[in-house]
This record gives sequence, structure tokens and C-alpha cells, in this order.
Amino acid sequence: MRKKVIYGILAIAVIAGSIFGWRYYQFLSTHIETDDAQVEGNIVPVLARVGGFISKIHVVDNEKVTQGQLLVELDSLDLSMKLEQAVATYQTAFSNILVMRGNVEEMKLSQELALTSIEAPKSNLWRAKNEFSRYNDLFEQKLTTPQKLDEVKAALENAQAQFDLAKQKYEATKVQYTTSLNQLKVAEANALMRQKEIEQAKLQLSYSKIYAPVGGVVSKKAIQSGQLIQPGQPMMSLVQSKEIWVTANYKETQLEGMNINNPVIIKVDAFPHLEFKGKVQSFGGAMGGKFSLIPPDNAAGNFVKVVQRISIRIALEDAPEVSLLKPGMSVISIISKSK
Repeated sequence: MRKKVIYGILAIAVIAGSIFGWRYYQFLSTHIETDDAQVEGNIVPVLARVGGFISKIHVVDNEKVTQGQLLVELDSLDLSMKLEQAVATYQTAFSNILVMRGNVEEMKLSQELALTSIEAPKSNLWRAKNEFSRYNDLFEQKLTTPQKLDEVKAALENAQAQFDLAKQKYEATKVQYTTSLNQLKVAEANALMRQKEIEQAKLQLSYSKIYAPVGGVVSKKAIQSGQLIQPGQPMMSLVQSKEIWVTANYKETQLEGMNINNPVIIKVDAFPHLEFKGKVQSFGGAMGGKFSLIPPDNAAGNFVKVVQRISIRIALEDAPEVSLLKPGMSVISIISKSK
């Protein structure tokens, strides 16, 4: 009787094992599984854009923050003083523009007056030339004396000298007007540069308050109040909880029947009672070995053949339980083969 019971139990175990083995065989023929997979997410570093002493920290480790939330404040006294200096320098440059504009107007008026003052010497010169020509003709006809011709010639030379002097003054005012215009352009360019310095100083001052670039969870906070930080120094990281995916590394011998949008079952080690669903989103551009520090080179011929793996990105379906997943969690990825 006892032997019959033992044989019966063994028979049931064999039948159950056969059924389980058959189902597992069928499962393997339609699914591809790997435990070389983990949850991934975006980890955004929060960096200092200006240097200074930390005056206040508004968050702690593992705190959830929203995009645009104030995280850290730096001592802004030095930056405020730089802004005030930039404003003062701009005001000086703007005052210089007003002076230059006044000089331009003055030189323009001087040029107009000099142009007007040429008319009288020009008329006198024309009259003196005609007078000399007339008396020269009379002298050739012996109808005037040499003394009178000399007087007329002297008057002509004097008129010519007065005209030349007036013309030189006009040319000088033209040069002065052009110079004042160039000086005005230089002053305007200098003022524009000083205005840009104000904008730069305002921008630097705004960097004294560090806001969250994205929403997420504060991690690896590496700063303390009163600490001196340098530009580009990491202060903390923000782990985005909204964008979560799975990276699974499958062997090259498992790729047959694997395509984009194939359904995937995700089992997370941290939550064995939960099962997540997803789909194949994309394949890596190369095998993982090609991204290693010393990639394998099989061209030499003397190598040990190792099965390579390719990285596959798996998008998770929306579900309330997805919020439980954290980047770095180990998972088992099971992809359904294409029929």
C-alpha cells in the first residue's frame, strides 16, 4: 500500500513536471527573456553658473520639487555691486553721447557759417579779377598809368588771399564736423557696450538664485550653507520621476523575432508581486562591446569568441505602479516574439 502511494506521488510529480516543462518550452519558443536589465531615468545635475558663498538652501535630500522651484540662494552682494558699477559706467557713457551730440551741432553750425562767409570774398575776388582785366587792357592801350595797374593788381591779390583764407576755414570746419561725427559714433558704440555690460551684470545677478530645471527628486545634495562654490560646480542632482524606461541587454543570439513595438513583460526584483507592461521602443546602434574602453578587435584572428549583447530601450505603459520604479532597479525583461 505504501509503495502504491509513493508510486502515485512520483507519477503525479512526473506528470506535473512534464506539463510544466512543456509549457515552459512553449513559453521559451514565443518569448525572449533576460535578467540583464534595469530601470533607467533622466538624472539632471544642478550646476552653479556663478561662484559665491551659499546663503540659503531651500531643499533637502529626497525632497520632491517642481520645475522652476527655488533651490539655492547665493550671496549676491558682489554681483549687485557689479551691476551698480555697470549702471554708473553706462550713465557716464550716455552723458558723453550728449556732449558729442552738442559738438556735432556746433561743428555743423560752424560749417554753415564758414560756407556763408565764403560768398563775400568770392564776390570781391570776381570783382577784383574784372577790375584787373579792364585796367590791364587800358594799360596796353596806354590809357592808364603803371601805378594804377599796380594798385588794381594788389587789390586782386588781396581779394584772392581773403578768398583762400575763407575757403581754408570752410575746409577746416568740414574736417572738424566729420571728426565730431566719428567721435559721436564711438561714444554711441561705447554706450551700447556699457548697456550690454548692464544686461550681463543683471544676468549674473539672476544666477545667484538657482531654480530647478526640471521636476523630480533631490538626490546627492553636496552643498552646505556658507560653502564657497565655483562656476560649473555640481550642487545636487534631480531624478525625473515622470520619464522612466527600461534598458535591457539581450544576447545577439536572442534577436531573432524581436522587432519594434513587440510587447514586453517587466518583472521588478523590488516588487515581485507586481508585473509591468511595455513595448520595444528602439535598438542600440552597436553592440555594447564597441562602447567599452578597449573594444574587441577580432581582425587579428587570435581571439576568444564571446556572445555580444545589444542594448534595447523598452517604453513602459502608463500605470499607477510605474511611480514606484526608481532608476537603477534590477528587472527581468520578457519580450514576446513576432509571429
